[in-house]
Amino acid sequence: MQDELMRKLDLQLMMTKVIAALIGLILAVIVIGLCILVPPALKALSTAQEVMNTANATMNEANAAILAAEQSMENVESMTDSIIETSNQLNAFVNENAESMATAVEQIGSIDFQGLNGAIKDLQDAVGPFANMMRKFQ
Repeated sequence: MQDELMRKLDLQLMMTKVIAALIGLILAVIVIGLCILVPPALKALSTAQEVMNTANATMNEANAAILAAEQSMENVESMTDSIIETSNQLNAFVNENAESMATAVEQIGSIDFQGLNGAIKDLQDAVGPFANMMRKFQ
């Protein structure tokens, strides 16, 4: 019985050594696998972080561009309102002065240019001899 117990103990010891060796081998495979997989994974994460930073910077630039475009649109709206207001004021000015301008045109049209030319000719005839006399005294 003791021999049988010793044989079972030897068998158990051998199985324990085999199991320990297998666990050591599995542990070695896991460590080697981690040494192979972790650096590329860290590099991929670093690259992903850089891409995210670039995307964030691009989004910030896009937001700035959108704000600038909104400001430009506000400026265009302000200029449009100003042009409309100026056009309305010009229209009101023309409407207010249309009658005065029509009256002025009528008055200019009613000027007797022939009579005015005759009066100028008469004035030249009257002043002409006096001007000739004054030239002689110079």
